[in-house]
Amino acid sequence: FREIAWEQSHEVRRPLTNILLCASMLSETKANELDEEAAQFIEFIDKEAKELDSIVRRIIAKTDELPDLSTEYQIKPKEY
Repeated sequence: FREIAWEQSHEVRRPLTNILLCASMLSETKANELDEEAAQFIEFIDKEAKELDSIVRRIIAKTDELPDLSTEYQIKPKEY
């Protein structure tokens, strides 16, 4: 379970990091070209993506606290 949760959290973080990077690049490089509504929209995307990133980081931290059950519960194939 721990490994699955860790992998899934990191699978979410990769595209999320790309969204954060794009929002940052847009606000920094195109700041003079954006109208107020577009700037607010990019700010909203950045804020919400950071919140989601924080949630994912908390999930990763909680996952790290879980015991490693892989050695305790060895599942053996059924013999016929």
